[in-house]
Amino acid sequence: MVICSAQSHRQVQAVMRHVENRLKNLKTLPQSIEGTEAAVWILMDYGDIMVHIFTNDIREYYGLDSVWGDAPSQVFENEPSTMAAGRTMG
Repeated sequence: MVICSAQSHRQVQAVMRHVENRLKNLKTLPQSIEGTEAAVWILMDYGDIMVHIFTNDIREYYGLDSVWGDAPSQVFENEPSTMAAGRTMG
């Protein structure tokens, strides 16, 4: 599972497009993508991998990170290629 956030709706959509394009280049297509219009929480379902992209306030409100609190994690902050802080959980 990947959980990441961005500062605005446009950034959330940009992160989604970036993930989608990178995985498409690897010949990996999503089973579904939800939440693209509101762009406060986009869920990208790649089968074995789920990608959650939130606005910062929605990520904090729902606290999905705490649900997976005991899972191994890797924190990435201010990655120049993603514009988002993220957490990848295995």
